[in-house]
Amino acid sequence: MGTYSDSQLKKMILGQDKGTFDDRLERLRYLMSISPGDESVPFPSVVLAYYEEARLCWYHGAFVSAIVMAQMAFEELLRSHYRAIGINKLPLTGKPPDDANFVQLIKQAEQDGYLTVQEAKHIDKIRREYRNRYVHVKNAKIVDGKQDMKSSNWLTIGMKALCRNPYGDDASDEARETMCILVSILPDICIRNGGF
Repeated sequence: MGTYSDSQLKKMILGQDKGTFDDRLERLRYLMSISPGDESVPFPSVVLAYYEEARLCWYHGAFVSAIVMAQMAFEELLRSHYRAIGINKLPLTGKPPDDANFVQLIKQAEQDGYLTVQEAKHIDKIRREYRNRYVHVKNAKIVDGKQDMKSSNWLTIGMKALCRNPYGDDASDEARETMCILVSILPDICIRNGGF
């Protein structure tokens, strides 16, 4: 990789902008169609940063990053809630909020009524069906002498992340659903609970 002049870098940026404009326009149109007015939502500061970054990743087509950032927004919201109300140890685990894993936080929040059953189900779907696939990539599985193309392995994840996946949803489809869950649930939880 060599050194590039500013004019070469600008040309690269303009070419990328032109080549991805229609896709970004479609994603922004979708995002704005499902987004509530966020200006009056009492987001905790770190949660807001993750929420905005997840949406920005989606808009720019960084689908795996959008999924991971959405999960982080929800996880930090739950941690922030327990910190703000002064819970030193979660009743279900006996762990401090900062030491609990995401599943434990979801279960505790549902039990406490901070999350509805449906919200917990949707948030856990992001964790289980989308985020975990990309964060916990495994070796390919062989079933009956053939590679299992439906398992979360380096080949299927690579196909999901880099191209349209002929074996099911790809990263863009999964990120689209994740964005829908993020923008429809996270602001409601913040509003309902006064930002913590």
